[in-house]
Amino acid sequence: MGRQLSTDYDCRFSLQRSVEKDTAATARGGLLLPTPAKNPETKHRSCCKTVPVYRFHLPSFLECYTPMPETIILNYQLTKDLWRLFFEAHYSCDRSLKLRYLWGVTCIIIGSFGFGGFYESRVVAALLLATGFFGVLSKQILVIKALRKACLHPFFGKELTVSVSPAEISVRSGNAGYSQPWNNFVGYRRLEPGFLLYHDQNAFFFIPASAMTAGYAKRVVQILEAAEVPKL
Repeated sequence: MGRQLSTDYDCRFSLQRSVEKDTAATARGGLLLPTPAKNPETKHRSCCKTVPVYRFHLPSFLECYTPMPETIILNYQLTKDLWRLFFEAHYSCDRSLKLRYLWGVTCIIIGSFGFGGFYESRVVAALLLATGFFGVLSKQILVIKALRKACLHPFFGKELTVSVSPAEISVRSGNAGYSQPWNNFVGYRRLEPGFLLYHDQNAFFFIPASAMTAGYAKRVVQILEAAEVPKL
């Protein structure tokens, strides 16, 4: 009688340890290959036999995976700060402005030498200083001029609903809106503020990165590449 109770207790204790191990492995997650129990051929002296146990666990990135939609819908407001951010990013890509900035710095240094007495003509020094400051501030001047024009845009300061699909991009604000196929764009840039979609060298539509998830941004790139919109 005592030997039978001891055997049953050992069997229940072994099964309980096996369940605890399975629970701990499930809690840790990860992708586990089908592995049998430690001793699949061990026989217990109870009413049943131990059989191999196979455990399958999907990794977290597969459990959380959702297919990307065909059309992406984004919402954001065309604020003045957002316009300024994209204008500065646009003009930062202009090589002529970079050369103009360097030339402006050079003119300022030479003009300062004139006022320091290194040469006699103060007029030349003043002209060099004026030219230099114009070259250095060219980017900011262009941004200010572009912002003035942007204020005349019918959607300026309004909430936009933008739909990006493989065929076109649609923009709506209230009851007004428009759509354009991808062959109307000559190229695109993906900069720190977001996507700049160019109609020509200086006219562009932008999609801010703050309005997109990382998956949406990848989907936009896929749509642009499929539509053969060149990256500038």
